Amino acid sequence: MGLQRNQPAAGNHTGVTAEEQDISRALEQSIKDPSTGSWFVDPINPYERQRDNSWPVGLKNVGNTCWFSAVIQSLYHLPAFRHMVLSFMPPRYLKDANGDAENSKEHRNLLFMAELRALFALMLGTRRKYVDPTKSVEILKAAFASGSVDDQQDVSEFTHKLLEWLEDAFKSDCSQKNTDPEGGEREAAKKTNPMLDLFYGQFKVEGINEGNNFVNTETFGQYPLRVQGFSNLHESLEASTSHGEIETVNRETNGESAQEQWFTRLPHVLTFELSRFHFNQSMGRPEKIHNNFKFPRTIYMDRYMDINRRRVKVKREELQGLTNQMRELQVKLDRYQCYGAKRCPLTDVLQYTLDFATGHSPDAPTTDDVEMASPARSPDTLAECSSPSRRKQATPSPMKGTQATPTPPPSLGPKHVSDDELMVLQQCLRRWREEVEQDVKGLQDSIDGIRANVDNIFEEEDLKKFEFRLHAVLVHEGQASEGHYWSYIRDHRHNVWLKFNDISVGVVDWDELERESIGGSGNASAYCLMYVDSSRQELLQDFPTKSDSETVLNHLADDLKQLVLEDNKQFQHELRQWDQKKNQAQTVRPEQGMESKDDRLEQETESTGTSAPVPDKNQRPRDRHDAPVSSFSTPHSSMSVQASRQAISKSQNVFIDKGPEAALNRACEQEVERLQAVAQTPTGPEEDVRLRSCIVYFMLNNAPHFVIERSVLEQFADQQLNYNIQSQAMRKMASRRLEQQRLSDLQRNQYQMWHDEYNNFIRCTAFFVYAVKVLYQIENCHQSLPYIVHACRLGDGFFDISDPHKRQSPALLAFCRRQNLLHLSEQCAAQLESGDKAEIEQGLTDMEELMMLATAPLVLWF
Repeated sequence: MGLQRNQPAAGNHTGVTAEEQDISRALEQSIKDPSTGSWFVDPINPYERQRDNSWPVGLKNVGNTCWFSAVIQSLYHLPAFRHMVLSFMPPRYLKDANGDAENSKEHRNLLFMAELRALFALMLGTRRKYVDPTKSVEILKAAFASGSVDDQQDVSEFTHKLLEWLEDAFKSDCSQKNTDPEGGEREAAKKTNPMLDLFYGQFKVEGINEGNNFVNTETFGQYPLRVQGFSNLHESLEASTSHGEIETVNRETNGESAQEQWFTRLPHVLTFELSRFHFNQSMGRPEKIHNNFKFPRTIYMDRYMDINRRRVKVKREELQGLTNQMRELQVKLDRYQCYGAKRCPLTDVLQYTLDFATGHSPDAPTTDDVEMASPARSPDTLAECSSPSRRKQATPSPMKGTQATPTPPPSLGPKHVSDDELMVLQQCLRRWREEVEQDVKGLQDSIDGIRANVDNIFEEEDLKKFEFRLHAVLVHEGQASEGHYWSYIRDHRHNVWLKFNDISVGVVDWDELERESIGGSGNASAYCLMYVDSSRQELLQDFPTKSDSETVLNHLADDLKQLVLEDNKQFQHELRQWDQKKNQAQTVRPEQGMESKDDRLEQETESTGTSAPVPDKNQRPRDRHDAPVSSFSTPHSSMSVQASRQAISKSQNVFIDKGPEAALNRACEQEVERLQAVAQTPTGPEEDVRLRSCIVYFMLNNAPHFVIERSVLEQFADQQLNYNIQSQAMRKMASRRLEQQRLSDLQRNQYQMWHDEYNNFIRCTAFFVYAVKVLYQIENCHQSLPYIVHACRLGDGFFDISDPHKRQSPALLAFCRRQNLLHLSEQCAAQLESGDKAEIEQGLTDMEELMMLATAPLVLWF
């Protein structure tokens, strides 16, 4: 239900074209049309569906199934759960199950488990960019009466059903049986259901109902939390677990009814289900709650545990006392800030009275007035209170900028007041204002101090033993009855966040995740949070590998390995078919098998080690005024991709420990140091270090610092650096820094000029190298001469001839040009002396065309 807008292209590592995304969104938006069919159309070119190395794969939207992708991806990227599913061994009787309803349910659960197992295997070892989950989705959809999952209620129900089915399926896991020779299969299977510890916890409910005490123990998989009326996760948890009144059947009873909850056991994967919808009775339909609701990256559950009950109760009583005290102080502060019927700050009232008594206009600046910053007010009174002076200053003048400032009216003041009366009044009003300011400041300081104590009341080391770190955030965009789902999942190995949006997988930072998850603005907000027990690091350990080349398929069961190999073989066949069709299309072109001059020149240029194209010999190089506008350093950064990959590889440890920003800083520093060493290497005709990188060229020519700094960032922001999670995270970080840089018009012109000059330098070098090769290897001065002439013209028309580092060696250019002229003179003389009419005409033609071209006025650099 693609409601998401403006996806940044930099985040789509998977290579999905913009056309594919547009088609996907167009299909998804037709949710209300049941005749539409599939939500996504596979690209015709299989190379657009090819996976990039070990990059995580997406899941194809097979018809309003973004909800399935969001949940399954968050579970798949829990290594412990993935290993459980892949290690699951379905019973042999799976295909033969029939009979009563109970057996039918068991068969359905096992069948779904088998399909999920196959899906996980493909997600692990496929060579495709995304996989098709149709078989698994069809089994799940069949469990819903409507056959579809549209709103948040259905998605939550789907998640509950998924956990229940998996729990039931693991009871029949053949890999867990026969582990206890004495207890038998049933006893061993009962002991080792891994779903219970992984996803299920327990809490104790204690309370009194109509005067009768009760204690219940309940098991939970997803813990529900309310969003309405709360600003963050801890507030909602406190309201759900702390002592509170409950509704009773008999409302007329006088007995007390209240309860509180305490967790007795937490699952390894703690999942919070955020209730972001409510039913509007007047409208008769559900509505989504878009409130701002923050959640931490690390949460400590000690304050909700039953073992800390006594201590936490004392803390909660202390918290309640602090909250009441802060509320009382806020009421006093509001009396100062919203004084009287007009709800004005009392300091302003006193100041206005003083201004009136002295005949001073309140709009005019005063030398003895003490400015006082208005402290924070309570939410209830903030909207009502406003300073008249602030309201007056905020009113724009309709005559501003069009007429001269009008003469202000005379100030108001008392008609009869003696000097003594005025003196006493001034002293009293100033003293009272200072007293009010001191009282307001004291109240605000007290409130701030209490608020700090409230925020840190549970910040004790003894209450930080149950630590959970955020693993996944499932987001819904839209309204209660429809919308689009995606998930943010933490890659624990590389310490980055990934966004899984159907087939699209990209790296994001925490700011983007938080912006699209906490709600409050727009229609996107988190509806499910998954935390992982920090003390259970084995949950995040992936398959061990002996080397980087070892395939992950070695860890799969034989049937799964065969499934993945057959799928990869089929996809490889699609690639070969595409290549064959492409080759066939090329062979039907005219002049097949003939190598064109442009192709030959391009090959010759590539052999020189540069990327500059060699023009046709009749092409006139452009001078400075008609030179094309440069696209900055994007082509130049592509020349250093290999060096960038090496720098990224060297910063891997920093990336894992400190994240992409620190890794990018380290990579940039190392690359600058390497290029500085290259720039200090003596250069010569055999090897020109300026051709290695544009940054070396800039260093040798003392380019401004911002030119070098931005060029280094663009080197690491190159689109080709998308081969793994680390490279994409660092590339996106470099791209963000480039976007944040604000260049002035002068700096932008300078930056463009430097890259345009380097572009002409490598073009000049390419012309020169090609001319030398043709002259001495092919011995064809007719073909060599135009290129050396173009090289000289480039140097003459573009560079500052006073700076030797900006241009190609003038001695080499002049020598090559002179050698061409000597060879041409000898050939023309031989043709004129041959006596053959055709040879004489050719010699005259060469002299007219080539000699005149080569002897045209040139600026020689000696």
